[in-house]
Amino acid sequence: MQTRVSVVIPFFNVADYLPECVDSVLAQSLPGVETILVDDGSDDGSEKLADEYAKKHPDRVKVIHQKNMGAAVARNAGFDIAEGEYIHGFGSRI
Repeated sequence: MQTRVSVVIPFFNVADYLPECVDSVLAQSLPGVETILVDDGSDDGSEKLADEYAKKHPDRVKVIHQKNMGAAVARNAGFDIAEGEYIHGFGSRI
């Protein structure tokens, strides 16, 4: 299936909130949606949660791990690997 929409989610230390965010994107019925999770140096377990999503949904979720460089750099890292015809990047880290 061709990727139509890429959703880029930069995050930093949000283990309590990441599942709700990612689950809401994965629940969308639009076909061809990829979710790109960009870990901006988390150390609270959210980085492991992201890896679990990628393992559980390898065809729909990608993960990037990087040292903490800020939301804009994290978002741009996600844009760099996005394959969608349309790209949505969250404005700030969740």
